Amino acid sequence: MSEPGVAEAAQPGVSDKPRSWLQMEVGGPSSLGGPTALSLGGAVLFLAIAYLPGLWSTSYAAPRPIVFLGGTVGLVLLGRQARGGNMAARWLSGFVLAALISGVLADQPWSSILSALENDQGWIYLAAYAGWWALGLGRGNDAKRLVAGAIVVGGLANTLLCGVQIWVGGAPGLLDMSFGRPTGFMGNPIYAGQFMAGSAALAVTIARDNWKDLRRRWIWVTLFGVLVLGVNLTGTRSALGAVAVVAVFVVRKLGWRPVLIVLVVMVAAIGVSSLLTGTSGAGRLAETGGGGGLTPRVEMWKAGAQALSEKPVFGWGPNRFAAATTHRTTLERALAEAGDYVFNEAHNLVVDLTVTTGIVGIILFGGFMFYATRGSAGRFGTFSAAIGLVMLLEPTRISVAPVAMLALGLSTNTANSPSPLASDSHSRGAKRVVPMVAGLVGLGFGMNLLIADALVGRSLDAHNTKDSVRYLERAERLVSWDQTLRWQQADALGRMARETGQGGDKVAAVAASQQAVNSNPASYLNWMRFADFELEFGEGHRIQRVERAKSHLKEAYERNPWATMVLIRLFELEKESGNCKSADIWAEKLCLLNHCPPRPCGPKS
Repeated sequence: MSEPGVAEAAQPGVSDKPRSWLQMEVGGPSSLGGPTALSLGGAVLFLAIAYLPGLWSTSYAAPRPIVFLGGTVGLVLLGRQARGGNMAARWLSGFVLAALISGVLADQPWSSILSALENDQGWIYLAAYAGWWALGLGRGNDAKRLVAGAIVVGGLANTLLCGVQIWVGGAPGLLDMSFGRPTGFMGNPIYAGQFMAGSAALAVTIARDNWKDLRRRWIWVTLFGVLVLGVNLTGTRSALGAVAVVAVFVVRKLGWRPVLIVLVVMVAAIGVSSLLTGTSGAGRLAETGGGGGLTPRVEMWKAGAQALSEKPVFGWGPNRFAAATTHRTTLERALAEAGDYVFNEAHNLVVDLTVTTGIVGIILFGGFMFYATRGSAGRFGTFSAAIGLVMLLEPTRISVAPVAMLALGLSTNTANSPSPLASDSHSRGAKRVVPMVAGLVGLGFGMNLLIADALVGRSLDAHNTKDSVRYLERAERLVSWDQTLRWQQADALGRMARETGQGGDKVAAVAASQQAVNSNPASYLNWMRFADFELEFGEGHRIQRVERAKSHLKEAYERNPWATMVLIRLFELEKESGNCKSADIWAEKLCLLNHCPPRPCGPKS
């Protein structure tokens, strides 16, 4: 379904009365659209600015009800499209099913399928994003206009907040920054830069389509420049590169002058924003090596290839990239970026899906992309393309991925497949009830996560430890599969043990840490924390506790051989035990990491 431009809209019989700027630029009738169009536009805008720190423990919480509401409704529409012959829908449905099989076969199925409160990497998120693609299929101009407006306004809102964050120098809550980089409404500079990169790509595409109209051209070119400014403020190098690539590609057919204009606007925006912050995207592009560079990513991609050779068919399961690769950490990766850092995802969509869903999953996803992008029409493809380019070097998040999939659906050619919009409007009985029931289920699940996350947030702000433990117990009843809650409960019980000094509380703290390890034994952090709890609260004499702690730390070492914190602890405990030769072994490894401690038995002979 092609999207008419301004020239196409001027057809006989169509009113030439003045319309709003967005109606004129995006095209379509002048009405605001039906409930579906308004809902899609409102949902996109909400996802772009849904960040209220202080109410929930993570920045992932607020978008979840909307994402799962839209995702479950979309999955019903995806099934209809697949049955109706839409090839892209069939391949995507196959991918969702293959990913579910991968999750069931994973070493920790519940973690792989349902994920945890602190991340958005499980199968349920992949399925929800697939549903959002189906939501975009067959939508009319009203929906496209409102979604486009929401994307641009959301990008501008993030740009504005990034500027304010830099201006005030960061502050707790909404104005907080991450290592000197503004986070916008996304709670993270990477995701803010990613969304604004897509918004900038959409803006420059609309500018191209209105290039002959001087006023409209410069309105959109200016908006493009403002959004590029926001991208650069976040310091997200990959997002800045993606904008440049997409912008040149979009205007290339207009000739060298439009390309030059777009590049000049980009350079000007980058120059202005670079004066405002010391961690701009352009400045970080000039850096070589160091944390966050390409070297640690390449090393983890190599680890992913090794992991795939062990489980090639269905992979390790969604949300299990860390379990597949952390124990393969190399010295090169540890030197490039601290070995303690855990890659929960590959920072590359293709690598991540290949490792986690296997060869079957990546083939099915590739088939979906082939059919979804073949003959795509409209302007939304550039939004998804820019975000897709960023996802080759960065992870994505729950506020960005659904919008990217929705935009891809809006741009997908649906000429030879049934329209889900028509089905929604004219169907009766089960065809109307099933999406509503699915949406209520998704909304209920998202609200459940939201409440659990709020309880975790209240536990962190509780005035006393007993209240903190109580809030965590209530959260655990709502999300009993969540592994991360085990450690939060153990930490709370540990605080209680320190406060009371009672033996029963110490035993409870150690038992809770043991349960946390059992919930995810692949995590080196779990074993390291278990060792800390044994040392502080374990039974028996100090010598006995040290021996048990060393045993746990060696388990942690097996799961990450270059974790600096683990090596330091092993070195200190061996030194305390008087085992000079063993201490020297750990000291030598620390020296390779440029953390060389004094030799406990003097210089090595």
